[in-house]
Amino acid sequence: MYLISDGGIYVNPPDTMEAIMLTKNMNNIDGVKLDVRLSLDNIFVLSKYNDLEKLTCSKRRVNEENYDYLRKVKFPSHIFKYYIPALEEVLKNYNPKKIIVLELFIINNLDQLYNLLIKYNYKYFFISKNSDVIEKLKINNFSNIGKIIDKDSNIKIVNSISKHDIYNNTFLIIENDEI
Repeated sequence: MYLISDGGIYVNPPDTMEAIMLTKNMNNIDGVKLDVRLSLDNIFVLSKYNDLEKLTCSKRRVNEENYDYLRKVKFPSHIFKYYIPALEEVLKNYNPKKIIVLELFIINNLDQLYNLLIKYNYKYFFISKNSDVIEKLKINNFSNIGKIIDKDSNIKIVNSISKHDIYNNTFLIIENDEI
């Protein structure tokens, strides 16, 4: 059973380096879930939403912009301190003893993603609400580097632990042999 932080600790905007790194050395958190999207210039970036207006002062979309632009987009509610990181930046700086859950919103360039992930020694889990993404993960042998969570897997996600404690933005990953 693993306790996973969704996008990092929410004292900061989710999926920012600061929010993610807060979980890096926390003993009570086993890992972090990252929302992976693809920029126009094929850089894997982290953003809770494709529509940047939901968190930033930009009215653009993640998949319609180059990474140089996305890196400069700021979160106005947090005094312009945070930015949209590249996935590789997190992989280079996070704790290899932790788990990384990747929620994928992309169907293209999965071979490029695979090659990026094998460079880093993490325990990966892959999730997506899009069944086509799950099928492509299977076809592209992502099960060689991590576990694909879908309706047929022996892994379950428990989304709400408690709404009244510090684990408000966390979830559990439970493998059937642990039940």
